[in-house]
Amino acid sequence: MCKYVLDAVCYEFVDGAFSWEEARMSCENQKGDLLKEMSSQQKLFLQNTKKDSNTTEQSWWLGARLQSEYKEIREGENVDSTSVSCTYLKLNPLQLITTANCDEEHGFLCTHSIYKASEQENSFKWSHRSHSRHRRAAINDTLDDVERILRGFEQHYGEPSAANRSIVIPKIMEAAQALEPPIHNHTVSRILNCTTAVLTLSLTRCNLDSVTNPTVCSHH
Repeated sequence: MCKYVLDAVCYEFVDGAFSWEEARMSCENQKGDLLKEMSSQQKLFLQNTKKDSNTTEQSWWLGARLQSEYKEIREGENVDSTSVSCTYLKLNPLQLITTANCDEEHGFLCTHSIYKASEQENSFKWSHRSHSRHRRAAINDTLDDVERILRGFEQHYGEPSAANRSIVIPKIMEAAQALEPPIHNHTVSRILNCTTAVLTLSLTRCNLDSVTNPTVCSHH
């Protein structure tokens, strides 16, 4: 549970002794960003956190963007505006302090979208649903092709030949192997119907051939 939230963003005050680069990497490893901007609304929000004794005596590294926007220099320190500098936050009163020594050790203020986790979960769900839809469409296309071939068998005497069976049976197996939860009964019925049709037509072919060659069925 996030303690400080403003506009669906969690403000996490991380205790410890970090250089600015260590703070940035630690925050990003937590899927967050060091605070990048400071609006009047955010200033008021942060000022109100001084009521919490855990934050009043600390200092907190901020994001790189604030380095160029705020030039509140620590007393006695000469910061060249063209050199690399880093900014940290102090509360009670609120101060943004820029230093040329980015290896100083402070805590850091890491911001997270409180919707990020749910957005990632939803993204995974939509991706999974899209994958399932594409897979079902591919299975249906394969079964459409099988049913078309079977209709052709019914219209031609002596089908299916061994060669044509070797074409249609792998297609049915492909459709069956592609099934994954949730499995739709209609799709299973189509696979079973196609399998039954191949067997029935093959047995009919064997019965017809056996009239002139009784051993033909044992070879198919």
